[in-house]
Amino acid sequence: MNEGYCGKSSNSLVQIKNNIVSGSYINYGIFATSDGGENWKDIAQGLSDSRSQNLVVIDSTLILLTPSHQIYSTTNLGVHWDSLNSPLYTTFLINSGKNLYAEASERLYKSSDFGQNWTICLDSVLVTQVITMKDILFVSYSVPIGWNNFIYGLCYSNDDGVTWIDVNRDFKLALVNSLDKNLFATGFGELYRSTDLGYTWEMVVSGDLSNVSVVRENFLFIHSFQGILFTSDSGESWNISPYIGMLGFITSLTVFNEHLYAGTFGNSVWKRPLNEVTGINEIKPETKSFTLYQNYPNPFNSSTVIKYSLTSPAYVLINIFNALGQKVKVLVDKYENQGSYEVNFDAPFPAEYISTEFRLALFIIPEK
Repeated sequence: MNEGYCGKSSNSLVQIKNNIVSGSYINYGIFATSDGGENWKDIAQGLSDSRSQNLVVIDSTLILLTPSHQIYSTTNLGVHWDSLNSPLYTTFLINSGKNLYAEASERLYKSSDFGQNWTICLDSVLVTQVITMKDILFVSYSVPIGWNNFIYGLCYSNDDGVTWIDVNRDFKLALVNSLDKNLFATGFGELYRSTDLGYTWEMVVSGDLSNVSVVRENFLFIHSFQGILFTSDSGESWNISPYIGMLGFITSLTVFNEHLYAGTFGNSVWKRPLNEVTGINEIKPETKSFTLYQNYPNPFNSSTVIKYSLTSPAYVLINIFNALGQKVKVLVDKYENQGSYEVNFDAPFPAEYISTEFRLALFIIPEK
């Protein structure tokens, strides 16, 4: 495998017209294979920048974003490329249905004509990640609030970016993918799932995980450093398939012709039959011992209510920290039984200071 592609990196893998197409922001050239990876051909010769920030496919159109913020498209697998209009300093592209979305200069842009024209659909935020769930577009973002301080959030749109609903104003996870009506995100070495459009999250698996993933029918595959983690029942149970061979660091995944393909950093593209991946080593998800709900109201004037629930007895410690990481208030510091609880936080400072500068930390020590 990898004739013509040996030793190159692959941070983008897509499928189009019975071909797999791979690109890298390090190596020049967009490479395509029609024989399962045995032979690769550079289809981007002649472009001023043929590196790939990422690749997107809409119908039979392949769209390339380069690290130099240029956008190109081809409908004939590189025989001819068209240069598209590009929002200034575009950093990534994603498609939802027939719409193309681009993050650029603290804005999210939308194009309904394959990148010819763009309109702003989300403004004044640093968009960090975008994923889709059927016809719903989810965006994680950050908003600077002074020197080196940020508010992190998650919002979604179900009308192609016309209106947005803010669901989580303290979202510090990395969005991974969606499966059925479930969202998945990673953070702190763990995998989290949301079944309510991102309002609440539960930890389902602990391990060294990245947000490199791919969905194929009812399967979700996620890269971990121990192997490929996957589920076929919306995250209720998980399996892991250990790696065979020296793949290195995986930077992209796709499924094609009953094989799972993995693009790597500096070590080409690898593949393995799906029936070998999906029949190995069942693991049980870890049970999450608590749920922390969004405080209400938020923002607030002088006080807010924090609610949480325990699925088993535990020692609970809830602290309030300011933007400098200094602890300013201990709300809860005691052993509690299984059940639902709420605690009031009365702000000793002006409301605008509280709503933007203060953070909540919750620690659970399970019963031994």
